[in-house]
Amino acid sequence: MPLDPKAAAGTVSALLREVQKLDQKAEARASVFSARAGNTRFARNEVTTSAETDEAEVSLFVQLGRRSAVATTNQLEPEALRALAARTFALARIAPEDPEAMPVLGPVTPLPGAASFDAAAVKLDAAARAEMARVSIAAAKKRDLVIAGFAEHVNGTQALATTAGLNVQNTVSVVGLSMTARTADGSGSGWSSGSARGPSAIDAAKLAEVACEKAALSKAPKKLEPGRYTVLLEPAAAATMLRWLVEALDARSADEGRSFFSKKGGGSRLGEKLFNERITLSSNPAATETAGWTVDPEGLALPPITWVENGVVKALQRSRFWAQKTGAKPTGEYGGYSLKAGSETFDAMLSGIERGVLITRFWYTNSVDPQTMTITGLTRDGTFLIEKGQLVGAVNNFRFNQSVAQALANCDALSVDAPTVGSPENRCPAMRTHEFNLATVSEAV
Repeated sequence: MPLDPKAAAGTVSALLREVQKLDQKAEARASVFSARAGNTRFARNEVTTSAETDEAEVSLFVQLGRRSAVATTNQLEPEALRALAARTFALARIAPEDPEAMPVLGPVTPLPGAASFDAAAVKLDAAARAEMARVSIAAAKKRDLVIAGFAEHVNGTQALATTAGLNVQNTVSVVGLSMTARTADGSGSGWSSGSARGPSAIDAAKLAEVACEKAALSKAPKKLEPGRYTVLLEPAAAATMLRWLVEALDARSADEGRSFFSKKGGGSRLGEKLFNERITLSSNPAATETAGWTVDPEGLALPPITWVENGVVKALQRSRFWAQKTGAKPTGEYGGYSLKAGSETFDAMLSGIERGVLITRFWYTNSVDPQTMTITGLTRDGTFLIEKGQLVGAVNNFRFNQSVAQALANCDALSVDAPTVGSPENRCPAMRTHEFNLATVSEAV
């Protein structure tokens, strides 16, 4: 069983005491994540593996002047903590000096907010996961499809402490189910996924129906030539655009002239309207919809923040070092992001497309040019032609080369629903945008 918050706090405190035995002047930051996890994998319409684990990871950062090192262990016994402290010290002593070293942080009061833990997740077991698999497999067999998927749940405790007096804890849970359905001839594929803090928000039957419906509809796709199209990005695909935007929102790379947010002649483009007015991106780990830990891995408090508002850049992520160098306030490192929902239903967004492509999700995306925020990747698991507001049928997949910034600038509709995507801390609506560069045909299903 995972440590409770009190025991987790005791573990990091004990580790810091070992540090102080070695050197009273050393700065250190200790963290522990202790969790119980379970997962069940199914493939080819049968369960293939099932596992449950109790795990722990203890991490120690030690700073000696400007020299520092990090080491980890998965053992919690006193002798293991003692060995971890000694090993980290040995590494720190021989590490090169870091000119950007910052002192560890002192006490912080986590901001009050919604819980990132659902007690119902603790009760999940192999039988509950088997039921998710059974429902999914039954839906696939009913349509003569083949399905594979992964059901998982985690509940645990996080604790963070420093030699400067920081000591905070948090409990967390995640339940997830993802699946891919294929047609018997292998020509069609459909996918769906759900992630939440507790099991009540995971509807295996609904997820299976979505994956199976897409697989059936995508059988024997027709050829569509590459080109620039109006696209309707389902939440999973839109969230990929969002992920690359989030990664680019960095003050240092902007100030140093290395990013899309760099201003010609120096500085950043803070305050400029760079995207469609529908684009509002924020982070709020205290909100029920995106609940997470309200302190970052260094111990900074994470208040609600708006990165982009009505298309205008309002904030860039700023590390403690870069904040000190530029005379600004550090933002902290946020784990979750939310793109504000729009005002149209999915069907209304579809009906507004004269000719375009519906994209379920992207796969294997990589950066091409950070200064234009251009990425490349593949469409996957359900790509369909749209004509006169109607789905005409499945088409081949594509490799795309697209500026995320341009896609967000060309966006003219966001769906009224913004589901969780990838993590309970992330929410993203479906997105309609134009002139999207589907550059070449992909043979992938």
